[in-house]
Amino acid sequence: RSGRHLGHDILRGYRILFDRGELVLGACAEARREVEVVKGDNFEVVFDGVSWTAHWQWKEEPRLRNRTSQYEFHKEVEKWVERGWLKPRSPNYGGLLPLMAVEHKRKGKVRPVLDFRELNEFVSCSVADADVCGDKLRSWMQFPENSALLDLKDAYMQIRVAGECSSAMRVQFNAEHLELTRV
Repeated sequence: RSGRHLGHDILRGYRILFDRGELVLGACAEARREVEVVKGDNFEVVFDGVSWTAHWQWKEEPRLRNRTSQYEFHKEVEKWVERGWLKPRSPNYGGLLPLMAVEHKRKGKVRPVLDFRELNEFVSCSVADADVCGDKLRSWMQFPENSALLDLKDAYMQIRVAGECSSAMRVQFNAEHLELTRV
C-alpha cells in the first residue's frame, strides 16, 4: 500500500498501522519460546514461552489455620449497615480505611475492625494523654451525675462520629462505599 504508516508496537508482536484514517492490524510471525528461569532463596519463577509460573520451596506443606467465617463477617457488617453505623455514600472521597475480620475465639464471634493507623497520622497526640486516660476511666467508673451506662453488647459502636469527620472514615464492602457514623 502507498501512503504514510505510523506504527506502534504493542503486546505480543502486534503492530497497529494508521493509514488514511483506517486502522490496520497485522501480526508479526515472531514467536518466542525460550524458557527463562528466575531463582530466589525460596522460590523459582519459570517462563515457558507463554506464561510465568511461580514455585515456592516450602519448609513443609502449608496448612493455614485461618478459619474465620466470611459468612459471619458479612452478616456482622450487614448488621452495621442495617443499624445505620455504616451508611452508603458516593465513592468520590479520597482513600478508604481497611476493613478486616477479627475472630474472638473465646466468644465464638467474628467482628469487623477498621484499621485507623493511617488516619491516626492526622491527629496530634501526646504520650502524657495516656497517663490521664487511666485516671479518667477510674473516675467514670464511679458514675458521676450526667452519666449513663453503655450497652456492653455493642458498646464499641455507641459514640456518634461528627459529620465533618465521618467522610474520612470510609470503607468498601460488597463493592459499595460506606461511611462510618459510630465508633
